[in-house]
Amino acid sequence: MYFPWERLSVPKTFGGMGFKSLRAFNLAMIGKQAWKLISNPDSLITKLLKAKYFPHSDYFSASIGHNPSYVWRSLWSVRDYLKHGLKWSIGMGETISVWNQPWLKDPLCLQPVTEVQIMWDALTVGHLFKPNTKEWNENFIRYVFNAETSNQILQTPLLQSVQVDKATWRFEKNGLYSVRSAYREIINRNDVLLQHRVPGKWNIIWNLKLPPKIKNFLWRLDIAHQQIFAVTLWSLWRHRNNKVWNNIVETTEEIGDRAVAFLNSWKAAQETRIRSSPANPHFDISKWSKPSVGRFKCNVDAAFSASLHRVGFGACIRDANGNHVISRTECFTPLLDVEMGEAIGLLHAMRWAKDLNLVNMDFETDSKVVVENIYKGDVH
Repeated sequence: MYFPWERLSVPKTFGGMGFKSLRAFNLAMIGKQAWKLISNPDSLITKLLKAKYFPHSDYFSASIGHNPSYVWRSLWSVRDYLKHGLKWSIGMGETISVWNQPWLKDPLCLQPVTEVQIMWDALTVGHLFKPNTKEWNENFIRYVFNAETSNQILQTPLLQSVQVDKATWRFEKNGLYSVRSAYREIINRNDVLLQHRVPGKWNIIWNLKLPPKIKNFLWRLDIAHQQIFAVTLWSLWRHRNNKVWNNIVETTEEIGDRAVAFLNSWKAAQETRIRSSPANPHFDISKWSKPSVGRFKCNVDAAFSASLHRVGFGACIRDANGNHVISRTECFTPLLDVEMGEAIGLLHAMRWAKDLNLVNMDFETDSKVVVENIYKGDVH
């Protein structure tokens, strides 16, 4: 059976063979170099390219120019992919243009439409702050933008701990560009490959403990044929046992009928089991453990309210005997994503413990992502 290369390049999860697209991988590798023009504007190569190709604009607004070098043509070719993955972490907002830059909470770029907006084409995010503070100037924002856009701006979080504008990669939790995530996004945006995706539980095949050639053979079959093929093999094995041990010879029709009947009875049993399964599954409950002698433990957790558009967190400090020492709750706006909200809650708890002069403190949170990034030092 013949399959086009595009189908073979589709990720295994979506019905392909997961062959690497050399073009997509090359673009992802070039993107890693182009990302340095954004994330490291003070580097020598960035200054050289900016002076020659975009002295009066930024990388995303630059044109390819006349008689460009091969290097610049390559870096320029991945602009759209990088812009799709760029997310600004707002510091003082002085270097982030309000227009055509992804700085909002939602991955959107604002375009100047009205006469007032066109007049302020050099408007930066910092101009939307109240004077000498890092807070949104709601009156000014509602004057410049319509109600929907104003609400989007006001719902974009401003973190006091971030003082410098920084480009982050939205497809990695640590904000750092990676070839792996860039390649995945390039593949996901390829219209040709999207047309060759086939729905199904393809991971079942690839997770089987079988030789690769057998899994490749099963991949060529659709789901219905996979089931028939598997039970037919079982029926043939049953026929072999009957012949060897019982001296019973079965016809091809009997072997096929037994396979179909077995598959149908198994499907019926599965449907009955699903209907009779309890509505509330059992969950394991983790037990709290005491800190070591002479230390305190602070448990921190965050909660999120979309209706109130705010994040709340609670912190509870107990001693080595498990006795309650002190607790605290706090809420703040705007609404953040889960990892960011958990991290900010932990930060507030740490500052609170410091103010209480409790130095021998263990902190415990249920956010695995936050803990892993703290230990790795990938905090952005």
